[in-house]
Order: sequence, then C-alpha cells, then structure tokens
Amino acid sequence: MNSPITSTLEQLPFSHWQPVIIGAPVIESFDTGLSHQVFKVSFATIERGEQKITPLFVAKHVANRETRHAEFDALQRAFQCGVSVKPIYVDDNWLITEYFNGDCLESLDLDIEQKLEIALSLVAKFHQSVKHGATSINLQQVIDKLISKSGLSPKHQQLLSTVTVEHLLPQPDCGNLVHGDVNFTNVLVNQADNTAKLIDFEAASYASMEYELGMMMSVNFIHPDTFFRVLKQSSYLCALCPKKVTRNAIMSSIINVLWYFTHDHENGTQVFKNTAFAQLEHLDLLTNEKYLLIKEMR
Repeated sequence: MNSPITSTLEQLPFSHWQPVIIGAPVIESFDTGLSHQVFKVSFATIERGEQKITPLFVAKHVANRETRHAEFDALQRAFQCGVSVKPIYVDDNWLITEYFNGDCLESLDLDIEQKLEIALSLVAKFHQSVKHGATSINLQQVIDKLISKSGLSPKHQQLLSTVTVEHLLPQPDCGNLVHGDVNFTNVLVNQADNTAKLIDFEAASYASMEYELGMMMSVNFIHPDTFFRVLKQSSYLCALCPKKVTRNAIMSSIINVLWYFTHDHENGTQVFKNTAFAQLEHLDLLTNEKYLLIKEMR
C-alpha cells in the first residue's frame, strides 16, 4: 500500500514503543469503520531467535482534533479498568493503540443472547470502574444538529422532531463516561483465552447508563424482549428501568437514522441509506408502529 496517508503513518515513531521491532512497518488497511480509515501496523520481530511478522498496533486516521483527543482519554480510562486496548499515541492526525488479536463479536457463530451477554459484561465492568462525572450530553441539541445536516425533506424532519419531543426524557445534569456505540462490531473477542475488549471510543460522552444501553439496543437492532431478558441476568444492570432504557433506545435510533441519512446526503453511498432504513424499521418496532416511519419516509 502506497499513499500519502500511509507514507505519513510510516514516519511515526513506532520504534520508541517496542524495542524488539526491526525494519519498516507493514501497513494493511482494515475493512472496518464507516467514518475513518483504520490500519493494522505489523513489524518484523525477533522471538526465540526467529524472525516473524507480528501485528503490534492499530492506527486510526481522525481529522477532528477534539474528537480524537476525547477518544484517547476515554480509551485510557477503559484500559485502566481492563475493558479496552492500551492507547499508545495521539497527534494531529493519528490515534494509535496496541493490537488485540481478536475476532469481531458480530462475526462469531453465537446467538444474539450470547453476544449480548459478552457486550453487557464489558459495559457493566466499565461503568462500575469509571465514576468520573461531567456535564451530560444534550440529546436534543445532538438531534437538532443532525436534522439540519440530514438532507431530509421538511416533512420528514418534522416527523422525526415529533417523535423526539414525545419520547425525550429529561436529561441528567451530570452523567458518567459512556462508550456511546457498543455495536457488536466494536467488541473484539479472543476465543483462545476467552477475553474480550471494547474498541472505537469515538462516540464516548457523558450520559446516563440508560442511554448507553438504549444505544446498544438500537445500534444492534435487538428486540426489547430479548434485550431485557438478558439484562435481568446482570447483577449490576438489572435494576435499571426498562421504560427509561427503551425511551433512550428511541432517541438513539433517531440519532442513528439521522447520522446515516447525513452521510448518505454528503457521500451518496448506498450502504448509509440502507442502514438508515434498517434503523427506521427498528424505530417503528420500539414505538409500536405509532408513526409508520418506514411507510412515511420511503
């Protein structure tokens, strides 16, 4: 691979972090992520007198400086409580973490409840360990901003605004740090030693636990009955109010719908539009088809 972005990546001081590496990095693009370019960085290493190519780092190219540094800070806290990979380096263009040898949870041959149990166990551990509070995310402002950029017709914008007004809960003044996007594609599992890690803290913010779980339900298209059946098995999370989680899932679905429509409007990529309509279908499920959103917005 030879491009300006990988040429820049090759100049980063990897040798300062791992003294056993030799030679130039081997850089491969990951086929993952919808908003950023992500690369696996491997090096020739010496182990027991033998040389081999070993993946050591993951490098993500992020244009937004504020987002990049916030993600690095969230990763540091998640690493400290054992639920994420070690963050290594951040600068004006790059966020670099240690490589974790795992498979994406979404791709594993497990049923939805098994996948949910793994993801919920990580979330519970994260939230039990990270108690730093700060001003909570304002969901109304997030939705209003996305609506203005979505490219949707005024009629469809008004429809989603109506759903928001009818289901938005009062937001807490102070929230805890949340991952904000516990998609099964953002969970890696090493099946050899049965360990799992959360990755991609780009959407990390301060919010309620109900928001964290509502987004997890929404982004993974999980039926509420299934979600709450598994949630009851968590001694830490089972006390949360299902109605509050569901209403946060509705807000999360609206955010996801608008995010995908915005990127479809800006990039014209069919995958964004398809996923937006899949989220609309899930939003209809969460609202008991009160608004017939799929029918109205096709």
